[in-house]
Amino acid sequence: MLSDHCQIVAEFNTPVHRSVDVVRRVRRCWRSFDCDKFVRDVEQSTLVQSPPVNVDELYDVTLRSLLNKHAPHKMFVCVRWSRPRAGMVPIVALRKLRHGV
Repeated sequence: MLSDHCQIVAEFNTPVHRSVDVVRRVRRCWRSFDCDKFVRDVEQSTLVQSPPVNVDELYDVTLRSLLNKHAPHKMFVCVRWSRPRAGMVPIVALRKLRHGV
């Protein structure tokens, strides 16, 4: 007796093209920032101790240097995997993407 309910197992090696975007970002390391030390350094700076006539330039230079000291810049590398759109990929390859097979 033949049944049309037999299990059919198949494996397809379908290439799935995912592109990788590597992005470099520069951020300040705020985790190491100590607000009390920063305020103390601002109070001891020439900006506060002996304010100049033209405050704009010294203000920017002083705060930048203090921020660089207390919250230095750090380079982060972010990797983004872009997946192809569902309409462009065979269903088998899409299932492999979803289930990590």
